[in-house]
Amino acid sequence: MATAVFSKMRDLFTGTLDKDLMENLVKCHIWIIALYGAETGTVRAVDQKQLGSFEMWCWRRTEKIIWTDNV
Repeated sequence: MATAVFSKMRDLFTGTLDKDLMENLVKCHIWIIALYGAETGTVRAVDQKQLGSFEMWCWRRTEKIIWTDNV
């Protein structure tokens, strides 16, 4: 669900906004949706791994880093 929201707001998150503002937008809009499902039940190790990979996906998209780059 959070990936869909991020994709809908893609122009906003990949635009030319200030880094601090973009970070706050991701934390306020995307993480609220991503963590909503995690708080309703037990968080397993698989869920933690998926949340971690989703977080890295969000930050790579905001920084415009391709997943094949070794950064």
